[in-house]
Amino acid sequence: MEQIKILLAEHNHELRSVLAAYLHEKAGFSVVGEASNGSDALRLLETKETDLLVTGLLMPVMDGFAMLEKLRGMRLHPAPKVIVLSSLANQRFMDRAYALGVSCYLVKPVNPELLCACIRKVGGQPGSAAMWGRDGGRRAEGRAGAFRLGQ
Repeated sequence: MEQIKILLAEHNHELRSVLAAYLHEKAGFSVVGEASNGSDALRLLETKETDLLVTGLLMPVMDGFAMLEKLRGMRLHPAPKVIVLSSLANQRFMDRAYALGVSCYLVKPVNPELLCACIRKVGGQPGSAAMWGRDGGRRAEGRAGAFRLGQ
């Protein structure tokens, strides 16, 4: 199975480190870089082969929305798919993120298995079992709206 190459962009160092360590342990994932802001993430995307960008929105220097706008103008082939992890649960923010090309928007706190299932689904890997939302239900908001996966 080919690994999904992931770039993490998150301002919170502790969360970014925990996510990187967790994803390193999972079969099929490879964290190819980490950034603490949108500007650093864009620089890494120019030099690292990346299938998937997992990013926050509230970051210093360049926030996630500005980064997504600039990413749309970059000529990366193939362009990485994007999953947002954010504490911004407002529908307006979600709609804006989707309009900028985000494949999946997850509201923090996120169950790590939910994140893995979304990475597999967006990254095109089989075996994306169940997904758990913040409320304990098997639901996540994705580009096509709410979707459910098998138990």
